[in-house]
Amino acid sequence: MSRRTFRNGIHGVLVAGVIISLLLLAPAVFNWAGRGGHQMQPQNSAAQMDERANQRWFRGHPRLTAQPRPDGLTPFGQDFKPDTPRDVRGLIATSIGYVNLKKPAAVLDGVPAEFKTQGPSFKSHGKGGLQDGVNIIQIGEASLNSMGYDRIASEAGKFGRVLGAIPDRGILVKGKAADLARLAAQPFVEATGVHYGAYGLDPLIGQMPLIQKSRAQSPVLDLQVKLWHGEDAQAAKGRLQHLLGAENVSDYSMDGSVLRAKAKRSDLAKLADDESVEFATEVPEFMLNNSEVPVILMIGNTEESFNLARPFHELGIDGGGSGALLCTNNPTLACTTDANCTGGGLCRLQRLNNGTAQVPPQIVAVTDNGITADAVHFSQTATQVGDFSHPFPSPSHRKIHAIQNVEDDGTSCDGLLFGSNTHGNVVAGIIAGAPGDFGLTYSKAIDPADGVPLQG
Repeated sequence: MSRRTFRNGIHGVLVAGVIISLLLLAPAVFNWAGRGGHQMQPQNSAAQMDERANQRWFRGHPRLTAQPRPDGLTPFGQDFKPDTPRDVRGLIATSIGYVNLKKPAAVLDGVPAEFKTQGPSFKSHGKGGLQDGVNIIQIGEASLNSMGYDRIASEAGKFGRVLGAIPDRGILVKGKAADLARLAAQPFVEATGVHYGAYGLDPLIGQMPLIQKSRAQSPVLDLQVKLWHGEDAQAAKGRLQHLLGAENVSDYSMDGSVLRAKAKRSDLAKLADDESVEFATEVPEFMLNNSEVPVILMIGNTEESFNLARPFHELGIDGGGSGALLCTNNPTLACTTDANCTGGGLCRLQRLNNGTAQVPPQIVAVTDNGITADAVHFSQTATQVGDFSHPFPSPSHRKIHAIQNVEDDGTSCDGLLFGSNTHGNVVAGIIAGAPGDFGLTYSKAIDPADGVPLQG
């Protein structure tokens, strides 16, 4: 073999080797480049469907933002946090921390003096302290194991009214200090302590994030107040009305065992010290969405709906018909561009029941007691019930095509600017209301407890 032939052969082998190496290296290079975040990772169909479902949900539901609360509303201060030791055996669980009844100051020193006041009947003894009202009686571990809770509760009931039990090995007893001192002398009692007002308040009062701006920034707290079991609810309600004002205290539960109270920070100590009050916390907010009804109507249930899917709406089948390109200032004039419209009109797709659409919108007749035309569910624009080109009611109106008066002319509960919501208005709104046409996703609601509007 000649030297030239040998060199050519070696050159060919090297070139082939380089090409093969590049082919082997290319996938690794592309994979390495993808790690920098520039390569799109393929998604499976389930993940894509889930993403679309999430996007659909957020298009139809508001992204709510918590409103800031002013300083000075919380009872114990914004920096207060209940202490939770690693070993809580033998300690009494309270809302402000775990308490050693014989040395309660370790926890009580962290709260303002007004929430740990002792009554005139307070008495100190070797096992702790007692006063008239509700007290905590801690049972010895050995006695609890040998006697059982039921027997001990029965014995304690001879000296006062047993209200319940709390960890660790504590029972709550209401009575006179003199009678409870005899209970404390029983061999099964390990320690006793006063149920201070601080134990009956939620430390998060005044700090709970709220959606409603007016409520969040108000110095008045909206509280639910739970009464001890067996208390005279009417008597307790009367005392709190005397303290806070009759208009600020009402029943929150059907049996009256939970009251709703409007109070200021300065009222909390006296409220918590009432002999009938077990616990007070802020009333939580509720936001109701009629999200399931459309899904049930389209699919039949929500359990198999894949995140409340609305297949008809997704395909544009929503009862509004196909619509037609019409001039905004003349809803009977067909057009293809803005140039076809005169007088400043614009050529836009409009879904009206005036014979212009190839597929007309569906018309629903509601036989009920009213409709509020100036609500965004039905008004022609966000600020007008109707306009010159879309009079109310008429076939060219966005929602209300006709009203047949029976007993009144519509100027009673559902009259303009009345702000009412009759049953007929609610039914019509569920069927055809579309405030989302104006980009609105959060509606005004009325608090059933006091009739005050809830504002987004």
